[in-house]
This record gives sequence, structure tokens and C-alpha cells, in this order.
Amino acid sequence: GLVRSRLQSPSAAQQPVTAAINFACQAPGCEPGTNLPTRLDGPYRGWPAFLLPERLENDAEAFDNVSRGTMNLTATYTPTSWWTHRLAIGGDYTGQQLTTLQRRLEGVFRNGVALPNGMRTLYDSDVGFQTIDYGTTAKFNRGDFGSATSAGYQYFGRKTNVFWVRSENIAVNAIETVGGGSSRTSDEDIIENKSMGLYVQQQLSWKDRYFATVALRGDDNSAFGKDFAFVTYPKISGSWVIGEESWFKIPGVSTAKVRSAWGKAGQQPDAFVAIQTFRPIIGEGISGLIADNLGNTNLRPEVGIELESGVDLGLFNEKIGVEFNVYRKQTIDAIVPTAIAPSNGFSGTQLRNLGEVRNNGWELLLNANLLRREKAVVDLRTTFSRNDNKVVSLGNNARIPLLFNQFHVPGYPLASFFYRKVLSADLNNGVASNVMCEGGTVIPGTGTLSAGGGAPTSCASAPEVYGGSPLPTWQGQTALTVSLGNSWQFYTAVEYVGGNYQRNSEVAAAWATFGNGKAWLEKTDPILMGIFAIPGDSRSAAAVLRMGYARLREIAGTYTFSPRMASMLRASNASATLAWSGNISTFWRSQPKLFGRWVTDPSIRENGNFRAGYPEGLSGNQQDAWPTMQRLQLTFRVVP
Repeated sequence: GLVRSRLQSPSAAQQPVTAAINFACQAPGCEPGTNLPTRLDGPYRGWPAFLLPERLENDAEAFDNVSRGTMNLTATYTPTSWWTHRLAIGGDYTGQQLTTLQRRLEGVFRNGVALPNGMRTLYDSDVGFQTIDYGTTAKFNRGDFGSATSAGYQYFGRKTNVFWVRSENIAVNAIETVGGGSSRTSDEDIIENKSMGLYVQQQLSWKDRYFATVALRGDDNSAFGKDFAFVTYPKISGSWVIGEESWFKIPGVSTAKVRSAWGKAGQQPDAFVAIQTFRPIIGEGISGLIADNLGNTNLRPEVGIELESGVDLGLFNEKIGVEFNVYRKQTIDAIVPTAIAPSNGFSGTQLRNLGEVRNNGWELLLNANLLRREKAVVDLRTTFSRNDNKVVSLGNNARIPLLFNQFHVPGYPLASFFYRKVLSADLNNGVASNVMCEGGTVIPGTGTLSAGGGAPTSCASAPEVYGGSPLPTWQGQTALTVSLGNSWQFYTAVEYVGGNYQRNSEVAAAWATFGNGKAWLEKTDPILMGIFAIPGDSRSAAAVLRMGYARLREIAGTYTFSPRMASMLRASNASATLAWSGNISTFWRSQPKLFGRWVTDPSIRENGNFRAGYPEGLSGNQQDAWPTMQRLQLTFRVVP
């Protein structure tokens, strides 16, 4: 199969219009009659100078152009009735171009505008994935006994090519090309990563009621260098269709199965992190190398060890289906960034296998047939999961600081927030004094971090107390499907997430940067004014919010053409689907605003990247993000 798609959308390089609205009328300073250009009767009419509406419309643009193609080829060969071979080859290729243009400005609007001489940036990224999956299975059955022996090979490759160029000081407003700037910089990155694995697996069954599986997998990955040895991971699982036992008789339960599994799996870091590297440096007519990454030839994959158990039930003649699963996962040899001694000649951090992380949780799936008639069927499907993670060990480190008041600390979730929490303050003409913060015993070795819960103490000497995790602790989805006759089907889905926190810089900027938030101007909230009265950067205390939400995510309708209509299209079957998806309506937020300042969209979360010290999903800061877009999509499916 082959699928091609193209998409153009606003680029993250262009600050959204919502930022202009959020920070319009920067006070004090926007009142008529003042001397600042951002005054209401000045040239910017109260708008932030760099986000003037007509400048966004006429002199600034940014686009994200994505072209994607996927292909797959599957071949199956069965030389005998008991022996099967399967080969699947796939590719996923994405080309992305981020473009930014800020035209040269003249006249009064040059004042206070970033890059008034103009700038043009092109960022091209080509990412290709290639996969090969070969497996062979030999089956044997004798009486009530069944056996399936499998072996296979799997390959995964990823190659990323990045090229960017930036041009500044563009001659005139009409020029839109890189060549029009007098100052140009460019760079290029090529990152390639490959992994391969082999596996063998033995499945056994008895009376189609008792099942057992034993497997062993071995992996190798290029991120660890050529001297890295092959690593093996075992797996074992079993299940029992207990509902088929003659003695199993529970009213309302029509089918029942219990199951359990234990296994290991590895997780490699990004390319090059284990290898010592140098990067080029360019001077006047000369070039050379400087230290880049110290590397660690002893680096190993993180190993996840997971035990899970569950039960599957069919109730009331399969009108209700229930799947319940509990799990416990332990990650050992977790990769942890550690400080580098200056004597090594490298700066930054070195990745080492020092950590241990544990995850515990449960998952529930519920399928319910609410109505089943000849011309109408109504089905309800609900999923809900709960997860708690905890750092068990960081080697000899009591804490590892990240950005924006986030830390890895044993005994707490990954990338937890810690900051001073103001409890009270005396307020006199908008000036806070006698500011008291939450106290608590300092976690040994962390310097100032604490679980909190102690008596109020002066903020000048108060610890930074635990303020939540950026990862959701619970999430789920409920979907309703209605089928009418043989032609119409309607679908709607609601999603819900909670238990996570976020540091929202758009909220913090209302107090700390622009000073135009209503609560800041009124200066009547002792907690807010107390936060900024204590020494140091206190923006996190005025920006960390609970980010739980529930929203309507999708509404869709599908019409399936009759065989006669499909034949007119020279097809065996055909259908058309109209889907409305995205943030259609958010009807619940765990904390919609802080000190009266609204959050644009609680569902926006930065994934972060490993280079910034954040494995996927752990970045807890959000700034200048476009709200989740809605999409209306019409799809035709035709099968020859």
C-alpha cells in the first residue's frame, strides 16, 4: 500500500495571535498621554510592539509545510499447511519545511520592533523510517494439544537530515528570499540510528482453554557504538479460559478468561549519546574542532521489567464486555545525566546508567451494547487508566535539576515541580511584607527541596516544596457509535485527562514580564504580590496549574453506498465519512485560571527533547502555543 499526504498550517516559529491578545495594553505604560509607544493613543494603540495586528497580517508570516508518504508491502508464503512465512517491509518518509519571514519595516513602526531590518528563515527536515519484519511459524496439533513455534528478524532504521539557513538585514520590504539579506548563517545535521532484533517464541495450548507462551528476544542498536554487545530479553505469559470449566457458574457471566505476563524490554537513547564527539568551529579563514559530547562507551539500554495480570469478562450474553488489567513496571539502568569534571575537557553532562523508576497502575476497558435491533445498533466503549510513577534511585545523586523548577528526586514522580509556596502576606498599598511560605523538612542531599506540609515559615528561608508532576495520573475516553440500517453510522468521542501540572509561561508573563494582568494592576491579592516580593525568580509559583480537562474530541458520520451505487463507481464497496475533530468543546477544567488569568488550552503539552534533558513528555513548561486546532475532514473510501 502507498499513502501520500500534504498539510500546511501555522508554524511554531510565528507567535500566535493569541499572544497579541494576551499581552495587549502593557500596563503601566499603555494609558493615554504616557510617553511609551505602547500607549493606547500611540502608534501601537496598546498592542505589544512585536505583535501589532497589521504587522502580523502584512509583514510577518510563518508556515509549516509537511509532506508525508507511507508505504508497506506484505508477503505470505505457506509451503505446507503447518508452516507459514511472513515478510513485511515498510517505509515512512516525512519532509517538513518551516518558513519564517519578517519583512523590513520603515517609519515609526521600527521603534520597539524585534528585527526591524527584516529576517528570513528556512528550516528543512527530512525524516525517513524503514522497517523489515520477517517471521516464520510452524504449527503442530495432536488431539487437545497445540503447539506453535515462531522465529523472526526485525530491523528498524531512522535517518534525519536537517538543513537551515537564516538571513537578516534584508534590503527592502518587498524582498522575501534568503539571498536578500546581508547577514546569513546556515547549518546542517545528519542523524542516523539503526536497530535490529531476533526472537524465538514457543506457544502451547491444551483444549483451547489453557495457553502458555515463552519467548526470548535479542536487540542491538547503533546508538551504543560498535563495541556494544547483543542484549537479550525474556518473556513469559499464560492465560486460562476459566469460563469454559464445567464448575464455573456465575450468574450473568457468559465468558471469562484470566491472564498474566512477565517480560523485559530495552529502551535506547538518542543517536551519538554514547559516543565521544567533537564539533567544528569556524574562524576567519580557518576551521577546527572543539569538544562536544564526552560520551560513555559503557552506556547500556534502560531495561523495563513488567508484570501484568488481568481478567476478560463477557456479561449477559456478551452485551457487556469488560477487560481489566493491573501492572507493575520497574525500569533499571535508567539513563541519568551527570556532571562532568572540567579536567575531562568537556562541558555539559554525561549520560550514565544510574537510575531506577517504578510505575504502578491499572487499565479498564468497557464495551456495552445498549441497543441491538434489525435497523439500529447503539454501542458504548469506555477506557480508563490510572498510573503512578516514582523515581527510586539516581545513583549517588539526591536530585537532578532540569529547567523551570523541575527536578528528578528519589521518592517523587519524574520531573516533579518544586518551588516556594506563598501562604500569606501583609499588604499595604499593593506592597507585600511579612511573606510566609509553606515549610517542611528538607529532603537530605537536595539542598532546598521538601515534601512540604510543615508550619508556615519566612519565605526568605523556606524550602522549595513539591508541586506536582507534568505527567497525567489518570486518563480515559468514552465513545458512542450509532448504526442505522446498512448505510449510516455516527460516532462521537469524549476524552478526559487529569492529575498533571504545567508551568504556563503565558500566565506568568502577565505578572513577571508585561505586568498587564488585572490582578497585578489591582495589587489586592496578597498571595500574588507576596510571590514577587520574595527574593529570586518566583515565576513558577505564579504559573503552575492543574491541567486536567474533559472535552468533546470528535463527531463523525459515515455513509456506506449500496452495492448498486458502488458498482456505478466500478467498486465492490464504497463509503464517505465526514469528521469534525480536535478541541470541539472543553466542558471541564480542573483549574481554568490562576489569579484570574485564563489558560488558553489545557490540552497543549510540550514533548521536549533529549538534548534539553527531557525524555519525551516530561517538559512541564508551555509558552506561545497555538490552541489545538479543529479539523473538518471529508474522506471517500473505494475498494475496487
